Amino acid sequence: MYHKFSGFLSNIIRFKKPIAEENDVIINASLLSCPVCYNVYSDAPLVLPCGHTFCTDCLKQINERNTNEIGASCPICRKSFIRGKSYPKNYLVESILQSVSLVTDQDHGLTDRLKANGLKFANIRCQRQVEALSKDKSELQKQLREKETTLNTMWCCLISLGVLSLGLLFSFV
Repeated sequence: MYHKFSGFLSNIIRFKKPIAEENDVIINASLLSCPVCYNVYSDAPLVLPCGHTFCTDCLKQINERNTNEIGASCPICRKSFIRGKSYPKNYLVESILQSVSLVTDQDHGLTDRLKANGLKFANIRCQRQVEALSKDKSELQKQLREKETTLNTMWCCLISLGVLSLGLLFSFV
């Protein structure tokens, strides 16, 4: 999930503590991939007002959904944003991607490791989503059973009232 890149961030980020002499930096590979499609960004991703970053293609797909609505919601935090608006690029991620490109020219195996770790992260994230959805499913099934019980009780009461009404009706005849 983390990668070691040599000397490429020293001009971009000023750390409170100086980077070691060899300028090795460890960054989370998930920062370089879209949280929706899990692809490594090919160019500067876009930033929504909530601060979450997405690739251009995914943001375009989000904008194309629900065309009858003015707003859309962030896939991560569900905060609303205005569809069709032009959102700023995340230039920090773009700079990191450019630096990684320079490093990968020197280390061809790094790209494969980056993709493998990105897939591991995507798998972990999918597993967490499956767990959350399973929990939601169980809760919804419980609510459904409760509603079915209530409905059955009401149905029995309704039938009892109908039988009782018929009995009263025939008693007057």
